[in-house]
Amino acid sequence: MQEREQNFLSALFLYAGFSSCSTPAFSGIRAVDTPGNMGMGAAIAVSRCVIYITYLDNGTGNIKLARSYDGGNSFVLSVVGPTGTNPSIAVSGSTVHIAYFFTAGADLRYARSTDGGETFTAVTLDSVGSVGDQSSVAVAGSNVYIAYYDSTNIDLKLAKSTDSGSTFSISTVDSAGSVGQQTAIAAEGSEVYITHYESAAFDLKLARSIDSGANFINSVIDSAGSVGQYSAVLKDSGNVYVSYYDSGGGDLKLGKSTNAGASFNVFSAETANNVGNYSTAAVLGNTIYVAHYDATNFDLRLLRSYDQGMNFTASTIETTGDVGQYASVAAESNNLYVA
Repeated sequence: MQEREQNFLSALFLYAGFSSCSTPAFSGIRAVDTPGNMGMGAAIAVSRCVIYITYLDNGTGNIKLARSYDGGNSFVLSVVGPTGTNPSIAVSGSTVHIAYFFTAGADLRYARSTDGGETFTAVTLDSVGSVGDQSSVAVAGSNVYIAYYDSTNIDLKLAKSTDSGSTFSISTVDSAGSVGQQTAIAAEGSEVYITHYESAAFDLKLARSIDSGANFINSVIDSAGSVGQYSAVLKDSGNVYVSYYDSGGGDLKLGKSTNAGASFNVFSAETANNVGNYSTAAVLGNTIYVAHYDATNFDLRLLRSYDQGMNFTASTIETTGDVGQYASVAAESNNLYVA
């Protein structure tokens, strides 16, 4: 298969109605950081109408941050830290939390900003073995959760802070099998949900907690064929949603739980072509958005549901070049943002 490269970070903003922000988001596609090989592993978050995108600068190896205060019309660029990859981001108010894999030491690194991304303080959270790759970060109140892969022991691990990121404790969440790859995390109140890939059995697994991460119940969401890569997880309105890749069928699959993750109804949401890679999801009211990569046509696809996952419509939202890998999606104030 011939591959095409896109060597800049492109942020796609879809304006979906009235915005409560003072500056409406533009509708269309805009390059955020050029020139050079930018944007791999992009992660996006929105808080109080400010857009935050963290990503890898392949040229320098730096983890960078792009901030927009005007709906994506312009961006301020800065460096979060050197020698990293696979960043993840969560924002609460003006506090920005970024976790990433520090490639120089094979460690889990955490960078925090308390001034809206102007300055960061970075620390190593875990350095025992090769740890911290494929991390995902979530915030609920003063609790910060970072799920990540321990490739030395093939485990799923968690770094948890109860003081907004000042201090962390480390624990192993799941060690049964070859687990912990390609994590995704969601947190709401005292509930924490982590999806991850079991690479020996080719399954999608879930770790769920109802006591703010003190204890976890581990289960398999889907084991039919080779499933579970590139997952995303959402918690909203009493429901838990997961999106993931079925590599055996080349499909995008979805799961919905109405009982706090105790059981899931799973189904193939899109089956035409080789789709479902690099899935990323967001929810806004009753609307669920899932962006994913069409590896057959090298396109960025979007799946939408306006009724909490009962029905979906699919569309292609960008086709120029080879686009859609490592996408990340966020939604706020009737705007949908995809980096």
